[in-house]
Amino acid sequence: MDNLTTKVAAVPSGSSSETRSADSSTPQQSRMCRSKVARLDNASEIPEPPFPATETKSACDYHISAADAPSQSEIIALKNRCVSKYLRGNFTLIKTLSEIKNDDFQIIMKLASYQGNNEAYFRQLQSLALPDGHHSQGYEETLKTFQAKGAEMVSDNYRLCCDMLLAEAGNGDRLFDDFGIYFTPSSVWLNPVAEKLNSLNCKRGIEVFAGKGYLSYFLTSYGFEMLASDNQQSCYSSAPSAPVCVRTEDSIETVKKFKSTADFLVICWPPSWDNSHSFGDVIFWPPDYEILRAWGKSKPILYVGERQNKINSTAHESMYKCILRIMNKEGNHSRLECTTGSTVFHNHLTMYFDAYPIEQYRGRRVGSLDEAIIYTPNGREVVTLKDSLLKP
Repeated sequence: MDNLTTKVAAVPSGSSSETRSADSSTPQQSRMCRSKVARLDNASEIPEPPFPATETKSACDYHISAADAPSQSEIIALKNRCVSKYLRGNFTLIKTLSEIKNDDFQIIMKLASYQGNNEAYFRQLQSLALPDGHHSQGYEETLKTFQAKGAEMVSDNYRLCCDMLLAEAGNGDRLFDDFGIYFTPSSVWLNPVAEKLNSLNCKRGIEVFAGKGYLSYFLTSYGFEMLASDNQQSCYSSAPSAPVCVRTEDSIETVKKFKSTADFLVICWPPSWDNSHSFGDVIFWPPDYEILRAWGKSKPILYVGERQNKINSTAHESMYKCILRIMNKEGNHSRLECTTGSTVFHNHLTMYFDAYPIEQYRGRRVGSLDEAIIYTPNGREVVTLKDSLLKP
């Protein structure tokens, strides 16, 4: 396969339908959607979803069981889970945890209860339709209250404990658990993304770290031809895949092979890596930065994740920081962490690209700080230092 225009058979997850040749018409997104994600076999059509994206939502579609007045036993149970999982032997944080006020517990537990309450959203996603709303509803005021609490003159330990409690009280992530998705699919923010990419004359894209392929799949509904790649296809094996072919290939190799025929690059929630490692005269850069080096600095990038200069106190990142900074432990990154990408990766984007945040994007979890950003080249010349002199 040497180009990006080969079609994909778009069959809903769990279906065994055989491929069919597509006609020359361009059906509406709500009834038929033609996929243009690169793969080896012929194209077919996606049957009309049982819950099209234009369905009307009723009040019963929003099931919110907010913990307006959590019982003392619920508060104690939450405290005990945090101590057992994260704070064994850390008497400083255990003492801080005991000092958190009941009012703050009510805010934390109410905010956690709002996550993933939009049933209409998840029915659309299950039927492979691009949702036309956000996955959580009605949490904005509670989130503002929680953020205001974090801005008060409280100790770092108090703030960290509140973030830890929020992460633990959330107890699950439907997008991650049910679909293996880190971003929040929605036409609310993909519409302006498509408009911006079209204004930049983008037609073909490459997605790296594509996971189950959902972002590439939804981008094809806007007419973009996509090639998706991920070398960790064994991850999230229980979650259904989007009806696209995700190349089981190292992302750096994918970019090197197909960058000449692609107009834009998509990077969604890259893993967190340490920065460069030196072995003698050889430097090993983190994979996300190697991808940027391979891509170059002359074509746009759609990025979904956190920016390091935006990171502060979140339920995910603070849990991880709590474990590493306060408890001084090493090891694999926690699933609860929210920091995405290496420092040198973000430095490169900041230096050679201008950022256009998509304001309509809403994070996959209540309180998270991930963004959707289109980076466009700023024309700055690449620093001509040897790799051995570059510092992350």
